Parts: sequence; structure tokens; C-alpha cells
Amino acid sequence: MKMQTVGFLIIGNEILSGRTTEKNLSVLAALLAPKGLRVDEVRVVRDVPTVIAKALQEMQITHNYVLTSGGIGPTHDDVTTYGVALAFNTEVIENLEALALLEAFYDGRGLEFTTMRRRMAQAPRGATPLKSEFPGAPGYRIENVFVCAGVPAIFKQMATAAALQLPDLPPRRSLSLRVMGPESEFAEQLEAVQAQWPSLEIGSYPRDDDGVLYCHLVFGGVDEKAIRSAAAKMTEYLRCEMSFEVTEIGN
Repeated sequence: MKMQTVGFLIIGNEILSGRTTEKNLSVLAALLAPKGLRVDEVRVVRDVPTVIAKALQEMQITHNYVLTSGGIGPTHDDVTTYGVALAFNTEVIENLEALALLEAFYDGRGLEFTTMRRRMAQAPRGATPLKSEFPGAPGYRIENVFVCAGVPAIFKQMATAAALQLPDLPPRRSLSLRVMGPESEFAEQLEAVQAQWPSLEIGSYPRDDDGVLYCHLVFGGVDEKAIRSAAAKMTEYLRCEMSFEVTEIGN
């Protein structure tokens, strides 16, 4: 199957200022992994429609799908929808399907459906609401772009709904070796293993646990046999040099 790529556009002044810690990337990656997909690019932009539109247009060229997070609430600084509309050269309208979902949500809770709450029914013309488990803030899809809320709990529900509309590819697998010591001691051997299995993504990730230095060597790809063979070759190199342990294979 042809490789499919996913881009992730994070929107919000609060992310760039450091006031809010970004938590949605790991959630999205976990949702994509069982489908054989992964996030290939992440961008963070300010709450400015023209900036959002430019980033979205560029990412659409290089990725099969793009998901966004942030900026679709009822306040004045929630301008993502205007940026998406600019990117698609269309207008923002009140989406009747989203409006019905919102009306039912607030009516079911005995809450007034105010003008500000009604704003969340706005979407670019041609968009289709994402029917997630949280209908109180419907995201939407327009062509290959899925627009989701930034609040982590709501993002997860919207991204879960979006993932259902993405293709199922051979799942990616990975195996990890935990190696004690600095990566400089085995860099040459790891490079040789990568050259022997070029289809795999092999990485070294150093860690420092209270002064104890170790590395996670991760072997990833869709071919489990190749993953195990590459990891086995690396363990041959390591046996005479340092201690290691294998983490069971998983997504």
C-alpha cells in the first residue's frame, strides 16, 4: 500500500507563550498507530486567520491528511474557522447540522442556547461536522482537513471520530532495547544495522535517570520480521560491550 502521511497543525497563542502545555500530539499519535499511520509533521501557529491559512495550505500539499487543534470555541480569539475558510477560498456559514447538534446538547442539559454558544455552529462552506462523543463543540471535516478543539479531553473525542474516516494501513510495530551507557559507545554498530535494514526507522534516545545514563534503541516499521532481525543483530554487537534488555514488541 502507498504510504499515507498526516500533518498536525496546533493553533493557539497560549501554546507559543508557554502558558499552556501541549498534550494532544501524543493522543493523536496513539490513535493513528493502530491504523498504520503516524504524524509526519507538526506546526504551531498563532491565532491569526492568515497565518493559519498559509500553514494549512502548505501542509495540504505535503500530507494526505491534516488535523488541527484549537480555536473553535465561542470566544473572540477562536479564529481557526476563519483561517480554514481562507485556506479553502470559501466563506464561513452557520452549518445547519452542527447547529442541530448544539441545540440538542444544550436543550438536553437545560441550558440556554445563547448567541455565543451558537457561534460554534460556524464552519467553512462545504464542511461536514465530526460526530464525536462530545456534541457540545462539534469539530468538522473539509476535504482532507479535520478541525478539532484544543481542550485535550474534547480533542481526543474529536480526533477519535476523525480517525474512523482515515484509511487502515498495515500497522506499524516497534521493538525497544534498553542499553546502559552513552550512545557514543555503540553509534557505529547502530549505523551499520540501519544500513542493513534501510526500510526500518531506527533511533537512539538517551535518558538520564538521576545520573544513570542509558538509551532506548527503537526499531520501527511495518515488517515485524525485519524489526526482530535488526534488533537481534544489534544485541549481537552489545553482548560483549554493555548490558541491555528487550521491551516486548508493540505498536
